Amino acid sequence: MKTKTTPTGSVHEIDRGVNAQPELFSFMVESMIDGAVILDKGGRITYANQSICRLSGFSKDELTGSKYLILIDHAERSLLKNIFSDSGYKKIDQLKTILRSKTGKEIHVVLSWNPYFNNDGEIEGYCLFFKDMTQEKMLDGAYKESKENYRLFIENHGEGIGIVDKDENFILTNPVAEQIFGVAPSGLANRNLKDFIVPEQFQKILEETKKRSQLVKSTYEVDIITPAGEVRNLLVTATPQVDREGNHTGNFGVFRNITELKRTEETSLKLASIVESSDDAIIGMTLDGIISSWNKGAENVFGYSSYEIIGKPISILINDQDQEEEALLVEKIRNGEHIKLYRTKRRKKDGSEFEVSLTISPIRNLMGEIVGVASIIRDITERRKAEKLRLAIEAAEVLLKSEEKFSKAFHNSPVPICITTLKNAQIIEVNESFEEQTGFTKEELKDRSLLKLPVFHDLQDLKMIIHNLTNKGHVRNQEITIQIKNGDNRICLLSAEVFELGGEPCVLTVLLDITERQLAKKIIAESQQRLELMVEQTIVGFIECDTSFMITSWNPSAERIFGFTAKEAIGQHIGKLFVKEEDLEERNKLWRDILRAEGGISTINANQTKDGRTITCEWHDTAITDHKGHVIGIVSLVADISERMEIEESLRNSHEQLKHFAQHLQTVREEERVHISRELHDSLGQSLTGLKMYAFNISNKLNSELLGKNFDNVRNQAKEVLGIIDSIMQQVRKIAKDLRPPILDEVGLIPAIESHIREITKQTSIKYEFIKMIHTVEMDPAHSIEVFRIFQEACTNIIRHANATKIIVRVNAKMNSYILEVEDNGCGIKETDISKIKSLGLLGMKERSQVFGGNLEITGVEGKGTKVVLTFPKKTNKT
Repeated sequence: MKTKTTPTGSVHEIDRGVNAQPELFSFMVESMIDGAVILDKGGRITYANQSICRLSGFSKDELTGSKYLILIDHAERSLLKNIFSDSGYKKIDQLKTILRSKTGKEIHVVLSWNPYFNNDGEIEGYCLFFKDMTQEKMLDGAYKESKENYRLFIENHGEGIGIVDKDENFILTNPVAEQIFGVAPSGLANRNLKDFIVPEQFQKILEETKKRSQLVKSTYEVDIITPAGEVRNLLVTATPQVDREGNHTGNFGVFRNITELKRTEETSLKLASIVESSDDAIIGMTLDGIISSWNKGAENVFGYSSYEIIGKPISILINDQDQEEEALLVEKIRNGEHIKLYRTKRRKKDGSEFEVSLTISPIRNLMGEIVGVASIIRDITERRKAEKLRLAIEAAEVLLKSEEKFSKAFHNSPVPICITTLKNAQIIEVNESFEEQTGFTKEELKDRSLLKLPVFHDLQDLKMIIHNLTNKGHVRNQEITIQIKNGDNRICLLSAEVFELGGEPCVLTVLLDITERQLAKKIIAESQQRLELMVEQTIVGFIECDTSFMITSWNPSAERIFGFTAKEAIGQHIGKLFVKEEDLEERNKLWRDILRAEGGISTINANQTKDGRTITCEWHDTAITDHKGHVIGIVSLVADISERMEIEESLRNSHEQLKHFAQHLQTVREEERVHISRELHDSLGQSLTGLKMYAFNISNKLNSELLGKNFDNVRNQAKEVLGIIDSIMQQVRKIAKDLRPPILDEVGLIPAIESHIREITKQTSIKYEFIKMIHTVEMDPAHSIEVFRIFQEACTNIIRHANATKIIVRVNAKMNSYILEVEDNGCGIKETDISKIKSLGLLGMKERSQVFGGNLEITGVEGKGTKVVLTFPKKTNKT
């Protein structure tokens, strides 16, 4: 016997302890949190505790006797292949692997594998311990995820964030902090916060650092100097960080650049001082028209104190007829416009009205959003009176001195003209065309400012016009949008010239309405855009060439069809690029015909692609003409129909095969019918005739003396037998006739049709009318039976479905065809019934007609009847 060395150590000691106290060992193993399994030498499970059953989902009975591999994931088994050997001491400690549960779930475990020995020191089996690491795995993943989220939070935070040690050295910063301190990415690494502080505030930072060492959080302002020398004001929020023992390890800082905010505050204070000391009324209000600020100048102008007016609507300062005007002004401010030197009227506390000059601007918040309205109001009552008087006198003098020719030209001009002052756009005179164009009368316009009228759609246009008139003295064909009295917008070309009138600079303005012209341009542009989009997206190739047949346009579909890119195709001769050599001359002739404006041409051609393939294309070529009708090129629409042609050819072949098959099938059917008819008529008919003769002979030989009183009874039965034989013979003849009407072969199609319709009238109450325009039909016998069968089916449908009382049959002929019509006066077939898939009788009739080249049409009028028209050729070829 081979002697094996017994290993010493804890496993062997456990083995001896187990043998000594098995109950205690079993209790210990069952109480373990970790799963435990005992294997024999062959790797089969001899014991499993409750923990491994709970972990794996297998019961003890399922595990006992099974190979240990039932618990090991397939991908992990290769690690354990060499555990079992005839010699040696194999042990595994803390092996991370995957346990496969009964449901197939993967469970991360740590496996410990220890052999146990018998008294002779030989390996008797193995103990396996499985520690569930699922929770640890989840915690590890959660920690990594939390760490990543923390990193993303720092890097993507909208404010500067920095972590420093207790000596204020930067450990971690985000991109915003680097931008605030004016350094490149990672430029704050190993730098000290004190390096950036202005010298005057260095002591302040030392005091703040001391607070942090005492674990005090604080927020403070400090000035820094960037490496570029720029001074920035920062708002810093600093929070001390401590370790587990509570020791100060560093600080978490949030930095916000408030440089612009400080400047804005300073500017606001200066503006507030200016507003308060201004003699003009400066008023602030919300977008809803509620007064929010009121300076001393406003108190002096309007008579209200700030206590009386703030919180009240601005409408109390505006007369009733100007309320709508004010609403329009506020709406323009909502859209971000500025209104300067706008003349209107306002109302004082005592109710009196006075003329004012307004400058209105939007108030924006830090986000740039319009949150209110600021108005500067100046009382111009006295100045306006003097100005009006002076202008009236000067205008009168000028008009009195003006030449008669100029006066006629001005007033009779079909173009709108007006004369205004240069300084404030005060209207002096307008002609009739101006009145018609704007909708305002001369009385409504005289002595009013264009600034006060809502004529100009965009005040920036008016501002630019005044600027050019002031600096250049004229404006030429400036496009503007004006608003006429009814609210419509018109697009005009404005030309203006400065001239002196009574020593005062005035402006002669001429307007040319181009609204329709611009609209037409817009429509043409939109149409062109839609056309270009259609050309780019259409699945048809779009090719355009000039009169020399050089390609000028090539869309993506043309590229897909022929394989040439637009760059390769444009500039090439359209024929030489993809037309076959043998087709080139004919194709060039066709294109020359198109250039002579002989209309569009559609053709199907074989073309070559870039890779040498031959494809079949359908071309639609049309000449392009200019506005004078001169041909300037050719546009071609091309579709690759190779696949369609192949499918159509395949369908034609398939249809032809089906047609021949159907014809053959009908021929076989009719031959079989003829055969059966002959068999019935000849064989069965002869047998029935013989049977009748035999029965007749028996009947004649009946002896009354022999039969006695049964004679009459037997003779009657014999007569019944003869009657039954006659009935069978009649039915056999009818069946044979239906299978192949002998009259069809004997006298032809038309007599057979007439014979059949007579039989129908005998068996039913339906009357008939037979109209014969011809008496014979020349066609193949094989096809004449098909025509007869169609006629039979039509009659059968009338009997079954039409509820008709009359049938009209017509037979006629044209040059190359015959026409058979069957018409009834019944309920009339519906269109939906004709096309139903289940209408097998109708489908059979149509299929029969196609066999010999016929055409079947079925029409019906509800309540009036149905008409079946069969047209078939006079002669057909045998198949």
